[in-house]
Amino acid sequence: MVECGCLAYLAVTLLVAGFLYLTYNGLLYPIVLRTAKPPYICNQLSVFYKVHVGAYRNVGTIFDEARKLLPSSDGSTLGIYYDDPNTVKEENCRSVVAAVVGENGSPIDASVKQRYLQAGFKQYELPAVTQAVFCYFPFKGIVSILISVIRVYPKLGKYIQENKLTAFPMMEVYDKQTVAFIAPLEHQKFFYPPGIEVPKE
Repeated sequence: MVECGCLAYLAVTLLVAGFLYLTYNGLLYPIVLRTAKPPYICNQLSVFYKVHVGAYRNVGTIFDEARKLLPSSDGSTLGIYYDDPNTVKEENCRSVVAAVVGENGSPIDASVKQRYLQAGFKQYELPAVTQAVFCYFPFKGIVSILISVIRVYPKLGKYIQENKLTAFPMMEVYDKQTVAFIAPLEHQKFFYPPGIEVPKE
């Protein structure tokens, strides 16, 4: 009986610990979608990017590479996702991963530029946007990313459909503690850098 009691206690402890861990990673985090001036892309962003074609789950290595080359640990990285994996074969899904190195035309350090170019990244300017659909989610690591993707995108898609918005492409912007999910409502064609075909109007 004592042994059974210990096993039950251990099982409950593990369940509670697992629940707390998932909660820490955003399991119960409130998802508040809004249409307004968005974070980050409210400014023109200077970025270095790489194009990825294939399953979105495989972009992590490019994110790691982009993040390691940032001049500051406080810098931001972003992903832009152009295809709906529910309707496009995953091997054909197009995305861009980029590091943000400047805003509003500020000078880019020559050594930073050289590092990214030598690593195979290309330079591009993303436009400033005054209107977008967006929400925030805590960024704690790979588990929080998985939870955010499962929780945010269905709500984001439903919000866009119910409000009859033309919001694309889908973006994720990461800083040290937060990921912002953003879908621009204007200047969309300028979020398609060389290497990604702009959709026909």
